Amino acid sequence: MTASPSPVLQLLALRRVSKAFNSTLVLSDFSLSVNAGEVVGLVGPSGCGKTTILRIAAGVLPSDSGERSGMCLEPGPAQIAYMPQESALLPWRTLHLNARLPAELWNVSLPEADSDISSLFARLQIADGAQQLPSQASGGMQRRTALVRALVGGARLFLLDEPFTGLDYDVKIRAQSILLSHQRERNGGVVLVTHDLEDAIALCTRLIILSRRPATIKRAIEIDGIRERQDLIAIRTSSTFRHLVSEVWDELQYLAEPT
Repeated sequence: MTASPSPVLQLLALRRVSKAFNSTLVLSDFSLSVNAGEVVGLVGPSGCGKTTILRIAAGVLPSDSGERSGMCLEPGPAQIAYMPQESALLPWRTLHLNARLPAELWNVSLPEADSDISSLFARLQIADGAQQLPSQASGGMQRRTALVRALVGGARLFLLDEPFTGLDYDVKIRAQSILLSHQRERNGGVVLVTHDLEDAIALCTRLIILSRRPATIKRAIEIDGIRERQDLIAIRTSSTFRHLVSEVWDELQYLAEPT
């Protein structure tokens, strides 16, 4: 007997969402879903609405119309972690205590959270600065702290806006490996906004190319050919990877042309 396929677990969905700022329409009837096991990348022209999509998905910005649903909105501890472009650390808390904040808010075991934070800080090479205030830390240290904060609160869906900006290459690859490990362990999902096409293609299972604003999905690309992500360096050397980079770049070059 053939086993029936596992049902698709929808973590979050935006349906026919619209958003305007003053007289500028940024989103119009925009829809997007994220399922368990997916890493969805959003790429598109500067100012097309990528960050707006992420903020509405996170619930920190209301839409003007449309629906937001999914299992990650069910009552109980927060299952969504949002990492904005700005690290948004509290200036009076040390880096360690900033990373610990979601665990405090959602009653995660603090000794367990402290252990996880210390381990992640060590892996991301910021353990020596754990007791520094944000004003004493470099931008890269603040960025890594914000990523750790997103990972330790028990969330299942990670909404990340340019999470690897400003990181040295070796640290960036390590941070990406840690993110994918957490996503797999929790059978979770990721929505990633990035301007780095190589990062998007190496990390994502689905890549969404957005139009100019008001943003629509110009093209969605399923990235199954390089899904074996045990080595994020080796992925970048494959012919499939190079072809996808060229293909997506061609799309974005077209979108960047003046109308």
